[in-house]
Amino acid sequence: MKAQWTILSIFFAAFALSAQIITEHHESVEIKSLVRKKSSYRHPLPALKVPDGKKLILSFDAYLKTPVPSGWGGYLELRFHSGNGKKTIQIGKFDAEGNLRLLKRGKNQLSTLKTKDAVRPWWQDEKALLTRFTPSADKLDRRIISSRQELNRYTLDITDIAQYAPGELEFVNRFDASKSQNAINMRIEKIKLEYLPEKEVKKVRPENDFKAESGKNVSIVWKGPQRTIIKTGNFEYTHCTLKFPAIRFRKGYKTILVFDIYLKSISTGGWNYYAKLSLNGQPVGSYSSDGNHRLLRRGPAQFSTLKGEEARRNWWSNDNQTLLVRFTPRVDVIDPRITAPKAELNRYFLDISDLCRMEVVGVDDRLESAGDNLLRFTNRFCRKNVYPPWNMVIENLHIIQMPEEDVDKIRAGKILIIPFAPGKKVAELTAGNMICQVTETGGSIFRSRSGKDVYFTETALSYPHRSGIKFNRIATDKSPGISGWKPEVSQKENTISVSAKSANYRFTRTIKSDKGIFIIDDKIENTSKADTGIRSEFHYLREKNLNINEFRIAGVPGTFSDTAIASNPTLFIKGEESALGVMCLDDVFRIQMQAERTASNRISAIDATFGLGVGKSYTFTRLVVPADKPDYFAFINKLRRHLGLNLTIRGIQTELGGFAIENNQEVIVNTGIWYNYHTSAGMTKEEHARIITQKRNELRKKNPHVKVLSMIETNLVPIDKRKIPGGEILPSCRKCLSGVYGAVLTAEQTKLLTQHTPYKDSMLFDAKGCAYVDTYYAADPYINLLVRTDVGNTRYKELEKDIVWMLDDLGMDGIYFDQFNQASSGINRGDRCSFDCWDG
Repeated sequence: MKAQWTILSIFFAAFALSAQIITEHHESVEIKSLVRKKSSYRHPLPALKVPDGKKLILSFDAYLKTPVPSGWGGYLELRFHSGNGKKTIQIGKFDAEGNLRLLKRGKNQLSTLKTKDAVRPWWQDEKALLTRFTPSADKLDRRIISSRQELNRYTLDITDIAQYAPGELEFVNRFDASKSQNAINMRIEKIKLEYLPEKEVKKVRPENDFKAESGKNVSIVWKGPQRTIIKTGNFEYTHCTLKFPAIRFRKGYKTILVFDIYLKSISTGGWNYYAKLSLNGQPVGSYSSDGNHRLLRRGPAQFSTLKGEEARRNWWSNDNQTLLVRFTPRVDVIDPRITAPKAELNRYFLDISDLCRMEVVGVDDRLESAGDNLLRFTNRFCRKNVYPPWNMVIENLHIIQMPEEDVDKIRAGKILIIPFAPGKKVAELTAGNMICQVTETGGSIFRSRSGKDVYFTETALSYPHRSGIKFNRIATDKSPGISGWKPEVSQKENTISVSAKSANYRFTRTIKSDKGIFIIDDKIENTSKADTGIRSEFHYLREKNLNINEFRIAGVPGTFSDTAIASNPTLFIKGEESALGVMCLDDVFRIQMQAERTASNRISAIDATFGLGVGKSYTFTRLVVPADKPDYFAFINKLRRHLGLNLTIRGIQTELGGFAIENNQEVIVNTGIWYNYHTSAGMTKEEHARIITQKRNELRKKNPHVKVLSMIETNLVPIDKRKIPGGEILPSCRKCLSGVYGAVLTAEQTKLLTQHTPYKDSMLFDAKGCAYVDTYYAADPYINLLVRTDVGNTRYKELEKDIVWMLDDLGMDGIYFDQFNQASSGINRGDRCSFDCWDG
């Protein structure tokens, strides 16, 4: 033991000799303890530029002065205040890079106490340093058995603070004077700032506790950093890229990425979709390429005590590529409102077998590597000038391998393949390279002429039942449903008909062939004596599992679910020598459908919000487009030609045209200034005209080929609350980007706006008749009404006048309407529907 102490003494002496002292403060500072209040002392920190290869080190003695050594507790906090007063930083357990900040002391204080207090972490709640009760800095409680050579001296790496200097270091005394009859005050002595070589600092920095997975049949094949911090941006997403070597391939095993992730906040505070991952340039999404769920050990969703739809949150967002992340102060803490699953805390397990570059054994037992792997984490949380700097923390990043059969047991769900069961064919049509066969039960089969590729369809239409809803079905082998539901098939020349009757509606399908495309019309007639709602599902399948690159939803590869896709309401499936594309042509499905992969070999178009009035009928229309090769653009180009849309529509350049303006190219730009919204809320019409025409003239002078557009926000209208009698009861918007988009008003607030604004016929209302507003893009004294344009309503007439004024009076080249299509968001969002009328 004596030899060991000698070695340590020599090392620490060398550590001191390599130091470059910046400042030293030899006086003893007393910070008086207060009753149930904190007290502090501030110490100046000069402007610093840390030299390359160096670390900025703060050291000091700290103790609570008592007559004799008598215990310890987490009583000292350190903070930094920037010179401009705008930044206060908690100096806690970890630095900005995730390294342990406290040096030369190990991970814990060890003592001879017989209880759990024998091991005490140096930090309480990651922010308060363990401080001893003792008469002087050189006296130590005899029960302490670790790091005794340091006595009561603390050495901390504060390199990450240097960039914010000059400012003040604040030493905060948290001891409550009411806990002792005698005065016990904190002493801070011998404060020193110095530069030390990075290599020397590394030698005296304790390693983080790496919490890796273990267990039967679990092999750890790579360990990453114990802690990585991705700083949260203000308005921009931030990233972190990590490199790891190719992983050795093991037959019969899956490769799994394991990590803990959270947004570090003062206390638990909810969750949302903020983490996006990619591996080797490919998105790490909710499904692997073989159709399996990628996320393991967590089930299908998180459940909580929140009400309604919010009680269940899927682990992945609608894009199937962004993970749910919680706000929490520590990796081992979750929001108490979470009810299940709880065991994994903030840990995720992702099967990356399909994306990871592997090392395989080749000829003559030669190792063949596909090269290093690049893993990228994206932090999609933004501060927006409002939120604190809640940074994303990733801990215990590592990769394990497990047997395939063990992995399959812990997936969220198994691959579901719908079997192909063709019934007797009773009708047939041909379009292009595809044959459409209809079975006696009404289901459709699409075969390539060679018979190599087979696609088939299913239809499900709901009907009311005492247990909720059930479905009438049309499939290729059987079509079950309500009593009396029996599809009948007939064919007359180039038209196949399928008809069936339910209790409250009649269904009639016609299939026609036209210029190489199948046109399907599904007419539904309400035969009941009441309005009826029908959930409609149209499914398209092939016999084999659909890998991630073998289908598209709304034209986007790798997307498993999407909605609000009126601009591209298509589904696409590849075969071996052909492809099948589907476009929803009717208004209801274009603007309301949810398109998603609903089984491993099935993609679907679903509408759950369709209502039909008494005696009314509606026809769902789809184009089924055979492609003569397995290529998405073979389908989409054939569809464009059929619709007469095979043309180019020029879009707007960003940043006022940039390069195109300077190079005298033809370009379309907008002014960058909204009319009567956001950047010009409260601006007079005349002032707005002056600004945008001046901007237009400047751009035309630079480039005579430029087309300059005015800017209108279609669905938001700013209202000055000061001009409304009683307007003080309306929600505060504070500053821009700090409120809620789609906030719901009270009945009293709604009445105020309907009485004192002209937009009653244009406003959006929830099911209780309360209006939707926007407090996110508005700033006091304004609030934004959420409005809709309907032929003849106030907003519609207002836009007509604005268009004439901008084009005819001001001579602008056109108008950019933001959210012109108000079906561009999900149907449940507050800017989409109004419950006081048929809408959607």
